[in-house]
Amino acid sequence: MSERTLIDLLRSRESVHFDLDGVLLDSNELKVRCMIDAIASLGPQIVAPFVDEFRISFGRSRFEHFRRLYAHYLHGDELAWEDFYAIYGGAYGALVRARYRDAPLCAHAPSLLWALAELGVPMTVVTGTPTAEAQDVLRSHGLDGAFQAILGGEQHKAVRVREALSLTGSSREGAIVVGDSLADLQAANQNRVSAVFVERYSLDPEVATLAAGRGEPISIVRDLDPAGLLADVSPVADLAARRESASTRPAFERRAACQVAGVAA
Repeated sequence: MSERTLIDLLRSRESVHFDLDGVLLDSNELKVRCMIDAIASLGPQIVAPFVDEFRISFGRSRFEHFRRLYAHYLHGDELAWEDFYAIYGGAYGALVRARYRDAPLCAHAPSLLWALAELGVPMTVVTGTPTAEAQDVLRSHGLDGAFQAILGGEQHKAVRVREALSLTGSSREGAIVVGDSLADLQAANQNRVSAVFVERYSLDPEVATLAAGRGEPISIVRDLDPAGLLADVSPVADLAARRESASTRPAFERRAACQVAGVAA
């Protein structure tokens, strides 16, 4: 276990880029419930397996989630895609907007953000949530002013990380992404930016294992407690142990195969 604390790591960076759901806002389970309610009419044979995937693919944009549902689970005709998204994506969006402000902040989020703000560390939010919704929920918690930019899911997350680097004037080497999903770590890795995985609210317990299996060094922290100690995952040394600690080996192997195929980004 490293003796570095989270605040020590982040205060040393040129810029810090936070995911929203499951990192700043305890909203992952809320969004799962919204998805279940929005697509319930498709029947349990569709809803159950898709929601299982949805739970472990946070970080995708809303558009990407519904494209996956339509193409892979429903084998839909491209001609009917726009109508499908208008109905089901619209229903999901309406449910999220109605419930989003009810989600509490993640533990220690305000104390960490304002500590970094006082130190003058440039920060952004990079999220799969649409920008207007992200801005609104952060404003409702009085946190929108902590960030130089709030960048939503209208663009792929890797693109948004590049935009965040440009907006903050930060080098790749000097930046860091803080997230709770494999999509967050992938976006960081695609931009050659280091990452911290926040595990407390993540819906995917295998994130660190899968990232290590791809050779991506990451740091892990329990939550946003500024004094929280960081653990570093060494891809070579820790992969086997973390793989064996997964809930079941077959489940891990299925997830690994999906990741290679680009199924659960």
